[in-house]
Amino acid sequence: MSNLFNQGMGRTAATTQPQAMGIDLQGAQYGPPIPVVYGQNRVGGNVIWYGDFRSLEHTQKVGKGFGGGTSSSYTYSASYLNGLCEGPI
Repeated sequence: MSNLFNQGMGRTAATTQPQAMGIDLQGAQYGPPIPVVYGQNRVGGNVIWYGDFRSLEHTQKVGKGFGGGTSSSYTYSASYLNGLCEGPI
């Protein structure tokens, strides 16, 4: 009941964005055929290895005075190994 009377008094609820737990990669199959490419061709790769996923939070103060708060954003990075074709590229 007290929340009904406190509305509009400058109080806001804290909200946070969900963090990513990983990334979705285009293709990662076990045992697909390896293309043999001569000359210039466009081929799709196959993810051979994926790891080292990192999430870095950036926090910034926003607003001035009594009503100021913080804003958070995230930068994500990962390492992966992508197989393209047989032979030199």
